[in-house]
Amino acid sequence: MEKVSWTAFLSESYDLLWKLFIRPPRSEYLISDLGPSKFRIHSRIYCREDFHLTNGRGMRLACSIFGSYPNKQPMASTPCVIYLHGNCSSRAEALDVLQVVLEKNFRLCCMDLSGSGQSEGEFISLGHFEQLDLQVLIQHLRNLGARLLGLWGRSMGAVTAILRAAEDSGISALVLDSPFSDLPMVAQELVQSQVGLPDFLVSLALSRVRTEIQERAHFDIQELLPIRSAPRARSPALFAVADDDDFVLPHHTHDLHAVWGTEAKLVTFQGGHNGPRPKWYLEQAADFLEMRLVDTLPTAPSPGPVFKRLSPKEEPLLARDAEAEEPPPPPPPPVPARREGGMAQVGILGLGVSASPSRPSLPRMAARNRHFKTDLKSVDVPRFSENAFKDVRVTPAVRRPEGKHNGVRVIWLYGDALRKETWSKMQLRLPDHVDAGHCRYEL
Repeated sequence: MEKVSWTAFLSESYDLLWKLFIRPPRSEYLISDLGPSKFRIHSRIYCREDFHLTNGRGMRLACSIFGSYPNKQPMASTPCVIYLHGNCSSRAEALDVLQVVLEKNFRLCCMDLSGSGQSEGEFISLGHFEQLDLQVLIQHLRNLGARLLGLWGRSMGAVTAILRAAEDSGISALVLDSPFSDLPMVAQELVQSQVGLPDFLVSLALSRVRTEIQERAHFDIQELLPIRSAPRARSPALFAVADDDDFVLPHHTHDLHAVWGTEAKLVTFQGGHNGPRPKWYLEQAADFLEMRLVDTLPTAPSPGPVFKRLSPKEEPLLARDAEAEEPPPPPPPPVPARREGGMAQVGILGLGVSASPSRPSLPRMAARNRHFKTDLKSVDVPRFSENAFKDVRVTPAVRRPEGKHNGVRVIWLYGDALRKETWSKMQLRLPDHVDAGHCRYEL
């Protein structure tokens, strides 16, 4: 881009800068641009429902939700992914991820954030007020029974997701595509790269922009610092950024990834800030959400005894049988972890899971059990788990809902208490029938 003189910038193009932040070109579209309300992907039929909500500032928000048709699954048992668009976009951007999300048997919900698309509002706020719009949508879905919610945001939408995740620990997982970590820094980098002003004039220009935004949009750009919110997040996140992004420089995403408050992964690709995303990334992001949303679904309770009221003739027989029954033997003590050369070895039981665990083939799975070991020094140990290595107890693996993949469970005996904790980075030497890309590990 050809640079202009700082004099021309100050005298003729000043308002372009504040508009870049709070009033970029508004995305205009028709409802028909969202596609038909009933549609097919491969052999399955899906539908879209449009609705409206009102945010805390009295603005009408345009929303849509996609799901299978006919929609017979209750909200409580079906994970829902909320897609959050960028600053010059709208809910139509969610169509980019529609197929990969629906193919996971999830619902996909999207909205025009205030000031964008068909929602009301004159200005955007790059996440400041948008995260309150998101709060309204999340509460609406929870009122309908939704429990498992994931967020997928891009640019401004990713910042919106970060700010909300810092306040809402009930969010199950996030995908964060090219968020900024520090809005004043983004502003300074843009002015320096596009205009080339001396530092003292950059500060002067940004001071005027800050005042203009406060008067028009009623928020302070100096306080929009997602880098301060990220450490408070308690939901796993997949960060993504284009290495050739020259609008929000890649270091912003890397900085947020480094301070995220819990599990965080990072992927990179090419495509700039607004370019199309590679298919492999969309599929990997959907897999990330699936592993963390589906695995949090409650398992079916174990079948218990069926109780019935006993007749007077049956009660004496029951008492006689109880007296004759011998007490069960005490459980064996836990087996301590074997140490070789000062290096603990953990025995883990890998259990292959059939394609449909509800079928009668389930009892045969026990014949497929195999043991394998992992070296504790090869494990990427979370910082809060370094002292959790005591004794080890091995149990059968727990299948994932719908039985799509294999699972591994390890229970650590920590003192007198059993401790569990999810790991996603254990480097295991797996048996042939365990797919390393779809394993679930628990401490």
